[in-house]
Amino acid sequence: MALVGNEYHTPKEIRLDPRKPPAGLPYNIVTTFMAGYEESMQANERICAKVAAKFGGRVLSQEEAKKVVPGGVAGWTELYANYRPVEPTFFGLGKYMVWIVLTEPKAVKELEKWAVDQCAEFDSSPICYYAQPFDFGRAIFFRIFCFADPKNQKLTDRITAKYREMYDVALKQYGGVPMRVKAGFPSLRQVGGYGEALTRIKRVFDPNNILSPNMGLFEDLGK
Repeated sequence: MALVGNEYHTPKEIRLDPRKPPAGLPYNIVTTFMAGYEESMQANERICAKVAAKFGGRVLSQEEAKKVVPGGVAGWTELYANYRPVEPTFFGLGKYMVWIVLTEPKAVKELEKWAVDQCAEFDSSPICYYAQPFDFGRAIFFRIFCFADPKNQKLTDRITAKYREMYDVALKQYGGVPMRVKAGFPSLRQVGGYGEALTRIKRVFDPNNILSPNMGLFEDLGK
């Protein structure tokens, strides 16, 4: 996206159905960032290529990636290779409404399909989502978000209600634990001991609720 004057200009492709990628584009792209001695990185690259091939994927060269996903390459280079913050121009698409869970690797594929179908009900394209490994791949962080018209209160209320429902289903059917839950979403009491443990850790390390004070997870702190 580009900021021209006071308006964000977005390509028409960003409004397409994410379940139907344009011809020639892969449905899913795995990005891996590594650092170390050159010999180790070369060995790790070969391992990644074998893993990709095992699951029906293939390695994209830098040249091919620049042709197929030029925006992705530009973003990864800006954020990771050059390692400096970038302006979040995506907020120009509308009200950013996000739903995040942590789940087991074996559950994330079906959870993704289900979550995308749930959010496809909204007239708030685009719908974006991604998954990334946590704790050396023992858990998967899954985020899905849409950009609603901020002036359409009926739609934003509907999305908020749907997200509450999705958290409940994700927990019961996919073992998806809510993360970064703000006010208006299910409380940590839904996840029992997990939530209690996080609250105790937060209270020990941040008794004055200085870190992320706007999060609804720890509303009782300081009372």
